[in-house]
Amino acid sequence: MDPAYLTGTHCVLRDIPESDYPELRAIENAVGLEADDELPYPQTLDAIKKMVTMKAPDHCFGIYVGHKLAGSVAVFGVDFLHQHAKVGIAISPEFQHQGLGQDALTVLLNFCFAQMPLHKIKLTVFADNQPAIHCYEKLGFKCGGRFKDEYFRNGQFIDLLAYDLMRDDWLAN
Repeated sequence: MDPAYLTGTHCVLRDIPESDYPELRAIENAVGLEADDELPYPQTLDAIKKMVTMKAPDHCFGIYVGHKLAGSVAVFGVDFLHQHAKVGIAISPEFQHQGLGQDALTVLLNFCFAQMPLHKIKLTVFADNQPAIHCYEKLGFKCGGRFKDEYFRNGQFIDLLAYDLMRDDWLAN
């Protein structure tokens, strides 16, 4: 039975068993899912294992719809001294544009603000990723800055946007 606090409207967040690593690698390597800040090399199983087994308080959850892995969502860079952390999400193309990202992030944000003494959650997104930006803004994230020509992808430079969400703003909604 999944804990209620990790259950959303459309999904459940849970630990990712090693048997799902190949599926997660396929999701991470999917066409159009170039959210990685590093060079867009295909993910290896070793890289997936490293991501999934990050040390607490950082944590990577699988996003499950029924028993199917639909993506991953993570809280990382947790800084208890300054009370902030970063989040990241990857959704399989077959599950995109269905509200799953918003649902998974809602569950994660509720968890982070209820279980950790965090004041702020941060994320970055490529400026041309309009569906993700729409999702983040709908959740209450505010754009705090633009890094001009920050990454080189597909023959061109892309701006990176920095977003944050304050605990008080989240709890007020």
